[in-house]
Amino acid sequence: MAEYSTETQPPGLASPEVSDWTEVRTGSVCCDHVCWYLPTSAPGGRALGAHAHDGENLGLLHPAPPVLATAGSFGAPVSHRGHLDVPVTGPAGIWRLRPDGTAQSWLPARELPEEGLFTWCGNQLGLLYTSATHHPRTLRAYDPTTLSHLPYWDIDLGPSPLPLTHIRGGVFTPNRRLLLVASGPDGVNTLACFDLVQNPRHHRHPLSARCSGARLLPEITGEITGLAIRPVWIGDTYAPVHILSTAGFPAHSFRVPDPDNL
Repeated sequence: MAEYSTETQPPGLASPEVSDWTEVRTGSVCCDHVCWYLPTSAPGGRALGAHAHDGENLGLLHPAPPVLATAGSFGAPVSHRGHLDVPVTGPAGIWRLRPDGTAQSWLPARELPEEGLFTWCGNQLGLLYTSATHHPRTLRAYDPTTLSHLPYWDIDLGPSPLPLTHIRGGVFTPNRRLLLVASGPDGVNTLACFDLVQNPRHHRHPLSARCSGARLLPEITGEITGLAIRPVWIGDTYAPVHILSTAGFPAHSFRVPDPDNL
């Protein structure tokens, strides 16, 4: 059983000013040992394609657990404590493996309180979180070892000023914010930022997530396939937020007004 924490954000954390996040397009990229792992089709079934930050193909990781041979789809993996967690739908669960493809295991989700879970996942507070794909209202908490649903640790997701029609990915930040990216019915992608805040003691859940900013992403065409926070320099500009789409590499990289505030 994992150890859980109700610690939220550092006191006095300022607004992330999401509307002021700007894409950095030019300049040489400097980053160390970062990869994108993307679901792909390969001979024999689905796999993960490993790519350098600039898109160079580094090879394929094939699933060993037999159940994954007929899985519905793989979501964008999240890296955590030396392994990759790949969200899987149909059946719902997590394909866990090392970045070199070894130490593979299949963790089926034990309870599914709603449909559309495990198209994305993220690690926070010692737990693994996911949400429904369409218009999510709750982050569902799972024990990362057993993948049992832990209802008490679910996090209510507050409204966003922009609709989150179809969630394409999510990532937690160092300051315990949550970034969600979504596609909309008009084809324009959306980015929203949520802050984890502690609820009053009588509340049914210890934490809730309040939206602290959102913006449209007209500069990103195609469906979003990956979202990451990475220490990347593009020329002289530090750009920690990176979004990849089916339009291909390079990823769209964004500078933020105060990276330490992210």
